[in-house]
Amino acid sequence: RYDQKQQVHQYEMTGNWSDVAAYSAIGLSLIALLVTYRFNERQKKFFENQEELNSRLLQQVDADLASTKKADISGNFVKEGKNRHYKIYNKGKAQARNLRIEVIENPELLIQSQIEMKFPLEVLEPQQGVTLIAISAYGSPDKLKIRFLWEDDFSKTNSKELVSML
Repeated sequence: RYDQKQQVHQYEMTGNWSDVAAYSAIGLSLIALLVTYRFNERQKKFFENQEELNSRLLQQVDADLASTKKADISGNFVKEGKNRHYKIYNKGKAQARNLRIEVIENPELLIQSQIEMKFPLEVLEPQQGVTLIAISAYGSPDKLKIRFLWEDDFSKTNSKELVSML
């Protein structure tokens, strides 16, 4: 009987160590599973960020390509010596074709015959401009509201309204 108790006791001791080893292995496996899960989540976020960055870069490339096809017409009053002029210019990267202007408010600030003589303008190259004589007298209005209409490689129907102050 003593031998049986000793064998049972010896089995319990070795059984306890093997149980500890088994539970430790399960614990390590769970930790490895958790670490792998977290790594996969980070990897997933990384790929999502990478896709978003690629999308934004493609949008930027598309916008840059589109801007090379666009004219950007603008205008303002400039003073040259004692005279005032209204300068219309193309600050875009493409030529403007069939440029027309419509004076919406205070047409008396520009000479109508000059507008009729110069417009519609067949082509206005990038960084070039057209000058109109401005009329300014005491008591005359101080702002000009104008609409520019043109065609370019981006669109056949471009328009821009602008208010310029004397």
